Amino acid sequence: MKNRESMKKKIKIFGNKTNALFDGWSFIHAGSFYMLTVIFLVKLDLLTAILALLVLAFGWEAIERYLEEHNKLFKKYFKEKECWANRYIGDPLSNTIGFVLAYLIN
Repeated sequence: MKNRESMKKKIKIFGNKTNALFDGWSFIHAGSFYMLTVIFLVKLDLLTAILALLVLAFGWEAIERYLEEHNKLFKKYFKEKECWANRYIGDPLSNTIGFVLAYLIN
């Protein structure tokens, strides 16, 4: 029931992670995936790099979700949970933007 209530909230394009598709961390996602893409493409072929980056992206989101629910220090420091749009759309899209920029520039 709690998840349904959170899905009914109005989602902004940019704002706090609790109610927006993109937040300040979106720039971190894009930047880190830019750097990871540059590093991975030096060592790996394109398909392997894409697969490795997908595993990292969704693996991090899974770890982050677990920590939000079960880790007291994480709860104390971050206090608020990401909304579904930020976690499942905004963060992966930010990662993709970082990847595409790195691929096109390098």
